[in-house]
Amino acid sequence: MSALARYEWEIEVETPGGAATGDADELERFAGALYRDERALGPCASVDTEHRVLSASFGVEAADEIGAGERARDVFLAALQEAGVTLVERAIGRLAIELGDPLPERVAAA
Repeated sequence: MSALARYEWEIEVETPGGAATGDADELERFAGALYRDERALGPCASVDTEHRVLSASFGVEAADEIGAGERARDVFLAALQEAGVTLVERAIGRLAIELGDPLPERVAAA
């Protein structure tokens, strides 16, 4: 039996304005990196070409909001790095975290 309940947290995160080039190749690389990261549950990526902002929404598994925020940050920064996005300032312009559903407990093999 687990001491801490685990939840799927819903994440919305984006770069600050001007961080992205806004081209389709950049979005494709960024989205691909998110899809390959097993920590990101049901990821979706988009780009605002007018403001040059890359955005992502996905779920993460964590026991609490702090853990969810840390995991979301790690997933997002890894995807940006893998996509080759050069960030000269802060990498995250906005991060929103919403509590999702509790996840079933995992039973350890005996």
